[in-house]
Amino acid sequence: AYVIAYFTGSWVDEWERVPLAEISTFLPAKSIASDGDIEVRAITTACLSESGFRPEGIKTARMWANDAREARISPGEILVARSNTPELVGRVAVYPGGYPDLVASDLTIRIKATGADPAYLGAYLSSLYLSGYWKERAGGASGSMKKITRGQLQDERIPLPNLETQHRIVAELNAKLKATQALIHSLEAQLEAIRALPAAILRRAFSGEL
Repeated sequence: AYVIAYFTGSWVDEWERVPLAEISTFLPAKSIASDGDIEVRAITTACLSESGFRPEGIKTARMWANDAREARISPGEILVARSNTPELVGRVAVYPGGYPDLVASDLTIRIKATGADPAYLGAYLSSLYLSGYWKERAGGASGSMKKITRGQLQDERIPLPNLETQHRIVAELNAKLKATQALIHSLEAQLEAIRALPAAILRRAFSGEL
């Protein structure tokens, strides 16, 4: 809700819209190959979330060495799920760095921001995913697997305020997401305590403490 809200207000109509291809570079991603000559650590859709990059989604796979060199990702890249289920296609995260020698398979579209704050672009592309935009527009003959193309993304017109506004939106959104995550962790701890109550009460009852 926070992510979507920043890009659906009336103020967005006042911003210039620019094709994504004009403010970014699309980088190569290569196929995983079971007979590849090296083992790699590859990102998966499980790495991508609107609250940030999730390292637990990294998996080990094989790839040809030349492909792996081209597919190695760098901090600040925007990663988009190119092919997945209708619910997950188009999911986005900005890679923060800190996990050496990660590669992107051809199921992922890699974008390097050149004319905008990468975190702002990532947030806007996340808002498209979260609002169901790609679920409606992704192609594919199979109902269970959908695909979006590099061309679709390159043609997407991005609302582009000045850099100061981009930085402000990113800072505000990060603060709200951080507070939300803290609330989630607190509620999860409370739920665990609640689930443990019946067992604790039964133990006390059978031990004569009640």
